[in-house]
Amino acid sequence: MKLRQKLLTGTLVFVSILMCGCSKDVQKQQKTAETETAGSETAGTAEKADIKERLVSASSSDIVWTISDDVDVNEMYLKYFNEKLKEDGYNFRLKFQYLKEDEYDREIRQVLKDGSTDIALAGQNTDERNYVTELCRDNLLMCLDGQMNDKSELYGAFEDPLWKSVEVDGRVYTVPNGIFADGKYCIVFNKDVLGKKAAGFNGDILSVNKYLSTNKTDKDKLLFDLSLEDFAGIFGGNIDYGMYFDGKTETISTVFENSKIYQLEKLFYDLNKAGRINELCAFHQNSGDQDKIKELIKKKEFAILLTRRTEAIDSLDGVSVYDLDFTVNFERNGGTTGICEKSKKKENALQLLTLLYTRDDYTRLLLYGKEGQDYTVENGRVVSGKGGSYSLADVLGLFRGSLPTEEETVYYKNIRKQKEKLYRSKNCQTSKFAGFQLDFKNFKDASAYADAENGYYDIWKESTFPEEYETAKKTVAGKQKKLLKEVRRQYETWKKNI
Repeated sequence: MKLRQKLLTGTLVFVSILMCGCSKDVQKQQKTAETETAGSETAGTAEKADIKERLVSASSSDIVWTISDDVDVNEMYLKYFNEKLKEDGYNFRLKFQYLKEDEYDREIRQVLKDGSTDIALAGQNTDERNYVTELCRDNLLMCLDGQMNDKSELYGAFEDPLWKSVEVDGRVYTVPNGIFADGKYCIVFNKDVLGKKAAGFNGDILSVNKYLSTNKTDKDKLLFDLSLEDFAGIFGGNIDYGMYFDGKTETISTVFENSKIYQLEKLFYDLNKAGRINELCAFHQNSGDQDKIKELIKKKEFAILLTRRTEAIDSLDGVSVYDLDFTVNFERNGGTTGICEKSKKKENALQLLTLLYTRDDYTRLLLYGKEGQDYTVENGRVVSGKGGSYSLADVLGLFRGSLPTEEETVYYKNIRKQKEKLYRSKNCQTSKFAGFQLDFKNFKDASAYADAENGYYDIWKESTFPEEYETAKKTVAGKQKKLLKEVRRQYETWKKNI
């Protein structure tokens, strides 16, 4: 609104000088501009008033946590949670307030500016804006660096690679919100088909062709259900905003300019041409084909399988499973949680977050209620007849203290222990870009550049692959030229200032 007002004012001044006076037309333009400006200011005031009407009233003991209104909080479970806080001697309680889901990124900025919350879901990034980073850079969220030491309970709740991934300009403002599907990529060899042939596998998935026979039944073929983004993670890179960030070579390019992606596409093209890859495989799969692949996995209708390690995989007999490397995404602060810089209850807010991220009894009480009364646990999974909120675990970042509820959940035993083991394993790679956050605040239409590679991912299925790959590489490079230049500039500037 301020920029628009300045532009209007500048234009009117220029017209006035040019005409050495104000004609009726100019006066009319001025009046229109004044009306539009006044209207914008009125709309802004109305929006602010609308937000205030939806904010909760809070006592001195209330810790207000702001989330979007599409998230369901079970008020009974929240009551249990607050009762336990009181029983354990804490002099504060949790209270949620809700902002419009489709206006959240704008509304949460206003609430943080006003200090009308203590804790907040920081928002979501998009292909056009890195909203969470903007909140951090504008100091609307409390810097947590003072809590990042070996003796801090909160710091101990997550591993170094995850804390590194949410840095903004070398500082931490938000708590990592890890997801179920992090890592756990694996390659599965069907010993009933291959015998001991793959015993010497060294982790290089680009060498799988040497283990496959020339037979063409489904049992002799390669099967995969990973996306191209998944394969990038295995190679040590990340695909974000349509670009390939190679965390090992520290280069930024289009997806098709990366040599590993080319080798993968070429490998799949050769296998497909020879009839040694299952026809259902694709980087972009429809739900029907996904279901069919799940059935093939259950029946062991493959020679080699590239997938995520799940309960279904671990339950297979007669296979060898090898965990593959994965690279922690450098840009993870969309959907993370932070403490409002203007909060007057920072100490209590920090204590509340520490309890939720380190104490599973608190987490599960808020998510599922009382065990035996509101839910039961069967075979390591939560069974609830009263509507435990899966989305709440997502929004609040409470995965480690939660219990798996869906059949295809990757972590199906002890999520906290498995996460710790995963991020401390030799397979966990930290990207050289870790901590670098893109800034598209003043970069218009970033999504138009980011979508340039859409439609080319499964080019390996084309009979004219060699020619078409080169065409795709040149086409995407041309469309993303401006975006790449800006991101590379940002990265070099970031490196100098950290």
